[in-house]
Amino acid sequence: MIHREAIDKIQAVVAAWDIGVKRVHSDMIVYGSPERVKSRCVVESDNAFFIIEEIKPDRIVQRTNIAQILDTLSARSMPVVPYLKTRD
Repeated sequence: MIHREAIDKIQAVVAAWDIGVKRVHSDMIVYGSPERVKSRCVVESDNAFFIIEEIKPDRIVQRTNIAQILDTLSARSMPVVPYLKTRD
């Protein structure tokens, strides 16, 4: 079960992408290397599921570079799913 404080934090974070949080799925396991992120969770909106990650500070530059590469590949019609950009 996720605490109310954590849900409030998640809702504040996903607001940067205009994602309406229908439900935070604490029952879903998100596989991946735990050393890469501080935490992960699955958020359900009205029409999709999203994996929300809290990135460790020492990984921010690397993740930003990866996001830029995926964005470039996507813009060139490569079949990749780019990171979602914030509205800022």
